[in-house]
Amino acid sequence: MWNLADFIQKMITIPGENNFDVLVVGAGPAGARAALRAAELGARVGLIDRVRMGGTCTNTGCVPTRVLAVAARLLRDIRSAGLYGIEVPDPKLIWSRMVDRVHEVVEEVHANKQTAERIRASGGELFFEGSAKFVGPNVLHLADSKRELHAEKIILCVGGRARRPTFDGAEFGIVPEELFSLKQMPKSIAIIGSGYTGVQMCSVMNAFGSQVTLLDV
Repeated sequence: MWNLADFIQKMITIPGENNFDVLVVGAGPAGARAALRAAELGARVGLIDRVRMGGTCTNTGCVPTRVLAVAARLLRDIRSAGLYGIEVPDPKLIWSRMVDRVHEVVEEVHANKQTAERIRASGGELFFEGSAKFVGPNVLHLADSKRELHAEKIILCVGGRARRPTFDGAEFGIVPEELFSLKQMPKSIAIIGSGYTGVQMCSVMNAFGSQVTLLDV
C-alpha cells in the first residue's frame, strides 16, 4: 500500500531557491492537506494555485451558494409570515449588498481556516502566480511570473470547474461563479442543466424574484 511517509523519506531536495521535494498544484482542500502533511513529514513543499487558497468550494462554490440559499430562505420566510398573522412589508433584495455579504462570508471562512498560515508555519511556500504548466517531467512553469519550479514529485489536486456548452452563442452566457460579478439582479434568467447546482440556482433566483427558465436535454 502506498505510504506518504515512506514516499517523503525517499526524496532528496536539489539545492536551490526554486527546487522542492514536493510541489502540489491546487490549493483546495485536497491540495492544502497534501502540502501540510508533506511539510509535517519533513519535505520542502511548494503549493501552487492560479489565484488563492480555498479551491472551488470556498471561493466560488458551496460557501457563496450557501449565502445565496440563506438569503432565499429568509425571503420565503418573510413572505409567508402573513399565514401566521404577522404583517410585514413585501421584502426587497438589494443585490449589491447581498453580493457584498457573499464576499464577507468567503473572507470569514478563509480567516477561520488559517490554511495559508498553517502551511507557511510548517515550512511550506505558496505560489499564486497564475496557471502551472509542465515544461518537463519535474518542472512547472508559472504563467504570470514566468518562474520555473523544480520538484522530485508533483501532486496534482486541480479539482474541477464549470464548463461552458459548445453551442453557438454560449459565450454570451455565464457560469455560476460569474453570477457574483453582475452589477444587478437579472429580471429573467435561463439556467442550463438540471443537476444539483442548476436546480439550486433555479430555486434561489426564483426566490429573489427573477423569472427563471430551467433547460435540459
